[in-house]
Amino acid sequence: MKRSIIGALAAAALLAGCAMPPKEVPIQAEFDLKEHAPYAATGPNMVTGQAFLRQQGGGTVTCAGSRAVLFPATSFFKEIASITARGQVPKYAGDNKVLREYAALARNTRCDAQGNFDFPKVPAGKYLLISEVVWTIRYERQGGTLSREVEVVDGGQNRFLLSDADR
Repeated sequence: MKRSIIGALAAAALLAGCAMPPKEVPIQAEFDLKEHAPYAATGPNMVTGQAFLRQQGGGTVTCAGSRAVLFPATSFFKEIASITARGQVPKYAGDNKVLREYAALARNTRCDAQGNFDFPKVPAGKYLLISEVVWTIRYERQGGTLSREVEVVDGGQNRFLLSDADR
């Protein structure tokens, strides 16, 4: 079963190197079913991309094996992403039915060995695209979470690269 969106984002924050348990922060934005309805349908678009970071020595590391996630770029999800980016855990105070509703809106995939990912059957709209590129040097975790807002258009070129500028 798919992990909840909050769980996935919280896990990304934890993996980003937080030493202390993260603080829980209540989500202020309402989950508006009407705002999210267009994202629940399947669409005609294939979204593809790649996530990578350049190391100081000039090498490139990809998101190989890591998760890539596509969330609707609504106020609700933007707040969750903002809380998570600060290393905190978003906490939803509403009922669990809503949690199931919005968890279904996250599109998840894994990056291949070259850092490529794809999401089939995506409806047009604005999304938050998130992935993680990490490596270890002398037991120290390097890299981090990459994210940016993208716009998927019907019949258009929907290929997006996540790199250093998206940290």
